[in-house]
Amino acid sequence: RDCPRASLSQGFLTQSSPCFMGAGSADGVDAAGSTVLSTGKRQRCEDDVAEAAVDEGSEGCPVPSRRQRLFSHGWVELDQGLPPSWRHWPLFGFTEELHRSLGDVVVRELESLRSIWDPLPGSGHRHGAFAAAKASARLRPCGVAVYCPQSSQRSDPPFAYTGPRWYVSITRAALRAFGRAPAPPPELNRVLFDNPGEELGAYGFRGLGWTLAPPGSDPQALHADIWGGRGHPRPSWVRFPHIMWKADPSQRCTTQIVPGAFTEGEDEEHHYSQLRQVSSPAIVVDSEVLHRGAATAEATAAAATRGEALGAAACAAAGDAAGRGWVSSLSLELCTAAGRRAWYEALKDDPEFDGEAEDWRMLEIEPPGGQQVLRGVPESCPWKFRPRCRPTRRSRA
Repeated sequence: RDCPRASLSQGFLTQSSPCFMGAGSADGVDAAGSTVLSTGKRQRCEDDVAEAAVDEGSEGCPVPSRRQRLFSHGWVELDQGLPPSWRHWPLFGFTEELHRSLGDVVVRELESLRSIWDPLPGSGHRHGAFAAAKASARLRPCGVAVYCPQSSQRSDPPFAYTGPRWYVSITRAALRAFGRAPAPPPELNRVLFDNPGEELGAYGFRGLGWTLAPPGSDPQALHADIWGGRGHPRPSWVRFPHIMWKADPSQRCTTQIVPGAFTEGEDEEHHYSQLRQVSSPAIVVDSEVLHRGAATAEATAAAATRGEALGAAACAAAGDAAGRGWVSSLSLELCTAAGRRAWYEALKDDPEFDGEAEDWRMLEIEPPGGQQVLRGVPESCPWKFRPRCRPTRRSRA
């Protein structure tokens, strides 16, 4: 499953992960193009200065530089967006196509469930969890599921959770379309998978899809997506690489990252003074580093009016403008052979785990040189959705 519950602690389904404390505001931009948050002065290191001097005209910084920075800092920015050689991998186009087809559908579905975004007091559920379950049930024929990662959180005491964040998973659709994903292009393979001592052909996708945050959201709670846990310490390479990019290359990813904070998800006060905000059309992140989604801007008055109209006429058709003001980044969450071993080791004792069930399966990747034919997108997907009648809290029963 691309959002498992386990000691591996991706945290999408568990509700008790302790992430707290606040965060600062942007103060400047470092030499690598990353905004330095709440430090009062710039923080530079030799790697930052060296990378600033690299010619980014075509593919960006050289492979060794990318690999080194990704491992040591936890992220690499791709100032020109996804390199053209990477785009030969059909998983990028597949994700973009489903986002174009279903992105606004998911937003309209969640917008129609706005009245149940907040959890019931004492339930232990995250913001948006009930809406995610309802949306997932409706979108299942499309091979789509909606999950709740860490919620948005106030930056001042008592650091209350204030609203939902979602991850829209298309892993099920990719399993139906590909069976096994084709081998990555050689250039991408060298950056992410060509690790000395690791066996070839044991790579997989933890998830494919996009992140989603409503307008006017506070920053996300600081967290790590996943880590190895006992018996699986971090090796000398990145075992859980995560590629994020914008569907519109004129936009910028705004993820905030604590450089080198590989803490198995534990955050401390000093981490908030070290946050840096990326600013590029695409990034590669080590999922084990502390990071969070940035705050989102308020919707325009026109978009807010459309959102209210959608609620008042919940069973009427809605146009693409209903999603205006929402923020999303496309996402490929990968793991190497070492990552897969840690992932399955953590899941094996979970009574709900079924490695053969579609909800839990990982999309495997063909080894370099393997052949693969795309099967096609799910034929049963009802592309034309009508917004549901907006439910009330009483409808939970």
